[in-house]
Amino acid sequence: MFVGNVCECAVSLLAPLLFVLALCRQAVATFTTGNNRARRLVPPEDPILLRSANCLARQIRSKKLTSEEVVSAFADRCRLANGLVNAIIDQRFEEALRDARRVDTALRADTDNISALCATKPLLGLAVTVKENCRVKGMKFTDCVRRFEKRRAKRDGAAVRSLVEAGAIPVAVTSTSPYCLYPHTENQLIGATLNPYDPSRSIGGSSGGEAALLTSAASVIGLATDAGGSIVIPCSFASLYGHRSACESLVMADLASVHDEDEDEMATVVGPMCRYVQDIELMLDVLCGSSSNLSDQIARVDVSALTVYYIEQLGCRGSLAADDAVKEKVRAAAQYLGHVHGCRVQPNADLGRFRDRMLVKLMSVLSVIFELNADEATRQEARKVRSTAKKNMRELLSDKAVLLLPAYPHAAFRADCWAFLFEGGATFYAAFAAFFDVSSTVVPAAFDRSRRLPVAIQVVANAREDRLCIAVAKKLDRLFGGWQPPPYTTTASAIA
Repeated sequence: MFVGNVCECAVSLLAPLLFVLALCRQAVATFTTGNNRARRLVPPEDPILLRSANCLARQIRSKKLTSEEVVSAFADRCRLANGLVNAIIDQRFEEALRDARRVDTALRADTDNISALCATKPLLGLAVTVKENCRVKGMKFTDCVRRFEKRRAKRDGAAVRSLVEAGAIPVAVTSTSPYCLYPHTENQLIGATLNPYDPSRSIGGSSGGEAALLTSAASVIGLATDAGGSIVIPCSFASLYGHRSACESLVMADLASVHDEDEDEMATVVGPMCRYVQDIELMLDVLCGSSSNLSDQIARVDVSALTVYYIEQLGCRGSLAADDAVKEKVRAAAQYLGHVHGCRVQPNADLGRFRDRMLVKLMSVLSVIFELNADEATRQEARKVRSTAKKNMRELLSDKAVLLLPAYPHAAFRADCWAFLFEGGATFYAAFAAFFDVSSTVVPAAFDRSRRLPVAIQVVANAREDRLCIAVAKKLDRLFGGWQPPPYTTTASAIA
């Protein structure tokens, strides 16, 4: 109790100073990086790059496209986009093309089992990108820190193995923040990964490399990890869909990083990032196993029977207030679900019983991460607080409700090495699902009021109720329009 109160008081006292420092940081960043805005990607010319993974997989199986054509298109785009966004730690373009040719040869030889392939190898011939810490055999496996820069994976991680067994072809591993700890992707191996909507802005973290390639149309589906917002934040900054599941089968057992093994700490899970909402269920069906039948479960969801709770901002001590533009997106989504789909909408979900104590738990977790040696009494109190919070949240949501809230309280912040120091209160939003051990789907909600930077909301459902948040996300795709590409150019300032 005492440690928690001290942490809360410290945040309150430091908030004005941090605000002033943030303004100074923004002014310096504007002066030093403003010219980066002129650097833009050329638009993707190959139509393959703008099709969903579902569509590409069907066309490969039906032989309307070859796997080699698909892999080659994304490999070429990766080379081009990486010149701007700086997202790739290691690549296997030539090996991937050889894998693709083997797929095409096998398809030409077997003309009778196309329907069977849909069930057994739903990702057959698709190019995928993978967050570096997920482990791709033969690729760098460094945690994006210099001390491990020569380390390579001796085997595929469990999630990568599932994708490969389903027919996917990894083409590159992507950048993260060091040890996947920070909400801004910058490391000593390759430097900062930038945001193609505005290269002077952060792409988020820790899965920033995946986000940068996906929104640049250099990848169609990506595998990432999330412990406390590592999928949520980059998707919010890059107009992408992402999903953090509370499914036990997605908990990472073979991360590069050495994490606390306390079973009550927030788990690191693998999850999909993609441009098209329908590709979430395609990826989750593979990652969770064919027995999950997630696609069938989503199809059977009656959205009109759901209760929709929404909160425009968290309001707990230590969290940042959400921008008006983000709050408007949350309200618009709730109203749309009520008026168009007949949901019962209930504003300002009652989180008062437990949301103010989020700070205690999060400070305890940070103490463990940064080796500040939180005492056992603090850990015990944090476990008790979180256990009660999880119970209350599960009672609130049951199996008949979802909760809408901001994925992040504002658009992408300035890209510089101080970023994570000023974004602690904002990450409470991104860590919401991890803290309460529930499932969350990030839904891109077009742009902020400048019409320049993406923002997003998240749809939260109970643990093991992924079907609900994905079904609602598919409805909201029609409201917000899904992925909005970054501004392209064909001028001399383009990256080509």
